[in-house]
Amino acid sequence: MNKILRAKWLVVFLALCVMIFFGRSVSINVLTDNAVVLGLGIDYTEEGYDVSAQSIVPQASSSGNASSKKYVIFSAVDKSLSGALSQIGEKMGMIISLTHCNIIIVSKDALEIGLNEEIQNLVNGWFLTLHALIVGTEEKPIDILSAETPVSVSSAEYLQTLLLESISFSNLTRYKVKDYIVDNYTQSAVSAIAFLERAELPENSVSSPTGETISTKQYEYNLTKNIIVGDNVVPFTVEKDIAQCINFLKIKENGGMLTIDFPEGEVAQLEIISTKGKLKFSEGVVEASIKMNLVLREFVEEDEAISLFLISEEKLKEIILKTEATLTQSLKNTFQISQETNVDFLLLAEGMYRKFGYTWEKPANFLQNLEFKTSVQVTFKRG
Repeated sequence: MNKILRAKWLVVFLALCVMIFFGRSVSINVLTDNAVVLGLGIDYTEEGYDVSAQSIVPQASSSGNASSKKYVIFSAVDKSLSGALSQIGEKMGMIISLTHCNIIIVSKDALEIGLNEEIQNLVNGWFLTLHALIVGTEEKPIDILSAETPVSVSSAEYLQTLLLESISFSNLTRYKVKDYIVDNYTQSAVSAIAFLERAELPENSVSSPTGETISTKQYEYNLTKNIIVGDNVVPFTVEKDIAQCINFLKIKENGGMLTIDFPEGEVAQLEIISTKGKLKFSEGVVEASIKMNLVLREFVEEDEAISLFLISEEKLKEIILKTEATLTQSLKNTFQISQETNVDFLLLAEGMYRKFGYTWEKPANFLQNLEFKTSVQVTFKRG
């Protein structure tokens, strides 16, 4: 028994020695050795991928602890995204980390060549989270990352706030890295990504510490459109009402605000209590249905807001019917654009494949010969 006890203590002693030795020998990267990337910009030129990284760099205090931060942007060009990131790390003299990168801004040129394999390499080799958001743009991504925003945060943080915390989710597309990877392996191989546009705000004059007046340019961002990309697809954008329909049929979320512009010039501001979009597939036919439970928050008629208490039950029923008719027409327009461009951004071919299995083969002129039925059911009350 004593021998067994002595053997156990010997094992414990050796384990402690190993831990102490390797603990002192192995280099441990402290926080100040890492550049935490908040946003990534990807462009494509003749030289290769033009990558920009907006990083938050911890600043060490006098005691050696990280107590403050600053934002920096570095860029590099390489034949691969990984190569460009390695160059950025060398320029910064720090280790690049994509663990906290929640936004990727991709130019139209980069989206056109396809980034599926490159994005997967970032996930596998650079620990990019699958929940990072992808945003498309026609501008230079580095210009967006370096721009001033209306609030005192970086562009990357501002975009994350707009997409992840905005109550108006129905007007915005939250397209993630995992969605991009999965969609590229579907029968349709098409993605509908949030499209970023900027508008310059009036110049603000601020005073510097020396008393000089400095004019700064700030921008507000519009993310209501989608950019459609895919195999053998020249990227193109779709307007807000089409982007909304794509979201209603694909996104399973409740809450948010919805604005309906009626043909007669009336405007209804609606709060979404719940929404359910569904695509039902049968041989040669797709049935698209949307069910929504809404609350009327504001109604404008002839450029004048009408008190909700003055709206009669008859008028409320009329608004419901107009809302259903408007959403139904938007659904039809969505499919019509898909037919005209011959781009299956509703992933209808993938739906057919899942319905009928591996025996199903995509026929010639699939979208043109497909029957598309629509159904919209709306219930709502006054706020």
